[in-house]
Amino acid sequence: MIQSAEINWTNEFAYFTVPDFYPNATKISFCFPRQNNVLPPYLNSFTATLNESNKVVLSWISNAETGISAFQIWRGNSSNLSSAIAISDLITFNPAQQNNYTYTDTTSVALTRYYYWLKVINNDAIENFWGPITILTSNDPPPLPPPETALLGVFPNPFNPGTKIHYALKQEGTVEFKIYNAKGQLVNSFSETHSSPGTYVCEFSGKNKDGKELASGLYICSMRFKGKTYVRKMVKTK
Repeated sequence: MIQSAEINWTNEFAYFTVPDFYPNATKISFCFPRQNNVLPPYLNSFTATLNESNKVVLSWISNAETGISAFQIWRGNSSNLSSAIAISDLITFNPAQQNNYTYTDTTSVALTRYYYWLKVINNDAIENFWGPITILTSNDPPPLPPPETALLGVFPNPFNPGTKIHYALKQEGTVEFKIYNAKGQLVNSFSETHSSPGTYVCEFSGKNKDGKELASGLYICSMRFKGKTYVRKMVKTK
C-alpha cells in the first residue's frame, strides 16, 4: 500500500508522482494545471472535433524535447478520470510525424457528451494524464444524396412473374416509369413521388395496364425525371 508520494510544483503545474523507493509500483504522474486552459510543457495543443461521419477526432501536438515515448487516449462519460477507460492502443511517439497526431473515436455515438484524456508516457515509464477535454456529438448525419440521378437496374433480370426497379434520385420529385414491348408499344406506366433525394426501389408486377400478365420477351423500362430519360432492357421468361 502506498503511504506517501511526491508533489512537485513548477510555476504552473503540480506533479503527483509515485516515488522510486516503491520498486514494485508503477510510476504514475498526474499533471494538474494551476490555471485554467494552460497546457502542460509536453503538449502544444489537445483538441476534439467532429468529422463528417459525426465521429470524434482527437488531435494533439507534442513537444519533441520532453522525452516522450508513447500516447494513449482515454474516454469517460464524466469529468472524473477514475471513470474513464483506455479506448486506443499505445500510440508510439514518432518524430517523423512532426509531432502532430490524430485519433478517431469510431465507437462514439450521436447525442452523447464525452470526456477525453491524453495519457503521455515518457522514457522513464512515467504516465502523465492531461484533460479532460469535452465534446457533445450531434445527431447522426443524414445520408449523402446520390451524386447523380440514375436508373440503376432491374433485378432480377430475366424475371418471372415480376421484378424490382432500382433507381437513384439526386433531388426530390416525381419519377415516371413507362414499360414498352419490343415493338415500342406502351404496355404499362406508373409514377413514384419522393420528398428527398436517395436510392429507391419500386416493384413491377410483370403485368400490363389492364392487369393482365405480359407475354415472355424483351421489354424496355423507361424512367423520366426532371426532363431526362433513362432506359434499361429487361426480359420476361416463361
